[in-house]
Amino acid sequence: MPYPLPPRERITRHVAIDPVSGCWIWLQALNIKDGYPRIGVHYKKMLAHRVAYMDFIGAIPDRAEIDHLCFNKSCVNPQHLEAVSKSENLRRAGAVGLMDRRSHNTHCKHGHPYNEENTHITPEGWRDCRVCGREKMRRLRRSK
Repeated sequence: MPYPLPPRERITRHVAIDPVSGCWIWLQALNIKDGYPRIGVHYKKMLAHRVAYMDFIGAIPDRAEIDHLCFNKSCVNPQHLEAVSKSENLRRAGAVGLMDRRSHNTHCKHGHPYNEENTHITPEGWRDCRVCGREKMRRLRRSK
């Protein structure tokens, strides 16, 4: 048996298929910090669901994230994965209550409210405080 095995074969060997959901549950290493499955590819640790997407479906578009349609982050079933923008991934996560702890903040770190008038959504899907952004630009202009 050649080593290392191709990613597709390694992925299919290290999953348990959930008969109800159809999820391919990763049985190997999980990242301690975020719980996402990891796999070594070309001497680098990579997210196993991204490797599964690339191997079974194709290249991941630039600036795209892989969204788990099943909402199970240890699933590597390519049929449960979709390449989406960061903002779409965050929107979907918010719709089912899976957003990270910062998404529930009602104010920026300087106390300005996140409301219609004061919130700018970046192309990546993050919220920016407009008041803080204007203050930052003023400081930059003064320093020049």
